[in-house]
Amino acid sequence: MVTEGATTTVMTYEGGFEYKDGSLKTMHTGEGYVQKSGSSFTYNYFLKDHLGNTRIVFSTGTSGNSLILEQSIDYYPFGLEHNSSIGGNNKYLYNGKELQEDLSLNWYDYGARFYDPQIGRFFTVDRFAEKYLDFSPYQYGANNPICNIDVNGDSIWYTMRDNVITMHVTGKVFNTSSDNINVKRAASDIASGINAAFIGEFKVGGQIYTLQTDIQLEAVSSMGDVAASDHLFNIVDADGEGARGAANEIGGKVINVASVDYANDNWFSNTFSWNNTRSAVHEFGHTAGLTHESASGWGNLMTQKGGSTNVTSEQRLSMMNTVSFINKGTNSYMGRPNPYIHGYNPETRRWETTTVHRLFNPSYYRKR
Repeated sequence: MVTEGATTTVMTYEGGFEYKDGSLKTMHTGEGYVQKSGSSFTYNYFLKDHLGNTRIVFSTGTSGNSLILEQSIDYYPFGLEHNSSIGGNNKYLYNGKELQEDLSLNWYDYGARFYDPQIGRFFTVDRFAEKYLDFSPYQYGANNPICNIDVNGDSIWYTMRDNVITMHVTGKVFNTSSDNINVKRAASDIASGINAAFIGEFKVGGQIYTLQTDIQLEAVSSMGDVAASDHLFNIVDADGEGARGAANEIGGKVINVASVDYANDNWFSNTFSWNNTRSAVHEFGHTAGLTHESASGWGNLMTQKGGSTNVTSEQRLSMMNTVSFINKGTNSYMGRPNPYIHGYNPETRRWETTTVHRLFNPSYYRKR
């Protein structure tokens, strides 16, 4: 909420949806955003560089069959704009973060902290400052903005050393189903599944890079043990007629998986059963920025109801290019895992919101 003179503006953020004074204003997608004006919608698309900086924004126009250049932006290394042609309404610029122009501050909102590109510094201390004793706790990107971005305490972040890029993941696994799931075993198997799927090579401008992983998942028995920055794997009841997995949104923080895929915590299940983690790894791919459209073939991880977990070099590159659009939204709602699923329904051609229980248990709702 911002008050300037006699005018008060209230902005509300719910995942990829923005509301201004209670009315829907913007819907974010993996490619850009959709702007609502009255009853019409304008689709805008981003072209980004390797750091997630928005360089070009174009729209399809009102007719939908032409391209219109909306923005062209260049940056100094620490984010100050230059040689720019700013038009349209997009404020998601440097690192893909939102530029806050209220009160003429021109700061970038990184979630936990605000950043001033004029001085290349944050205004509050890095919560992980003890890991970087050689740097100021207010510094940005280890003072190397050409190679690094600020990860802001998020639960998926990337680091680079030589030609090796490491995807770091921290998260929790929580059982809200009625089954007595061995959650510790589930966390270990999901972490192993993510590691096996995503490691490999990709190419940028002729240079070959290797992606490796550092997956830290912990089994918890209470939402009190889940930090706001955590990715959350939520094991839920499913009636067998609905979904087996669902991320709350592309780039979001909550991955819901069906309890039927996981072994109960008893001697028989622990000895003779196994965990089927493909749905969990597939949905994690969505939270890391991948869509179904990125899939190539039946054996690809992002193929719906596919049979394997292959990830292509093009998909690894896509994850690097969408790094500024992940770790979005909240993982909790009124003390429980966030139950809402936001996504585009190709059948209705609309952006829709539903709940995880309705998606996983359609027969229950049909009987009501």
